Amino acid sequence: MFWRIAIILLTAVFVSSTVVGCRWGAGSGGGGGSEPTTATLHLQYRFPAQGAHECTGKIAWRLIPINLTGQEGTDTEVLSPELNVAPIPREGDCVTDYTQPDLRAGVWRMESLGTAFHEICQNQLNNGSNFLRVQAGNCAIG
Repeated sequence: MFWRIAIILLTAVFVSSTVVGCRWGAGSGGGGGSEPTTATLHLQYRFPAQGAHECTGKIAWRLIPINLTGQEGTDTEVLSPELNVAPIPREGDCVTDYTQPDLRAGVWRMESLGTAFHEICQNQLNNGSNFLRVQAGNCAIG
């Protein structure tokens, strides 16, 4: 019985290590695809929960093109839907996340709408993913 269990375990380890090394869906060339041709903005807005156990609020974002350098993607003003702030504080902050794909690379202004804190950020967005954290008047790409 012991040998049977040992053989089953060894077979499971071999099969799982073989599958992990496999590149499912990568195609026969194994390449990762082409470089992105538009920018995607991942925007996170944070404000202090000030000890509250629950966050409430709504926010929307207006994205305004300032100086675009890319060749593809949206090149006109974008207005996000109204977003709810996550109900449970994270790391002592109330948080909301917003993602806007398919923007033309270049400088964009991001303005918050409908909040007690009016935030304005202006940042360079490059092709691919751009992570912007907005917190208490501070806008940081990273």
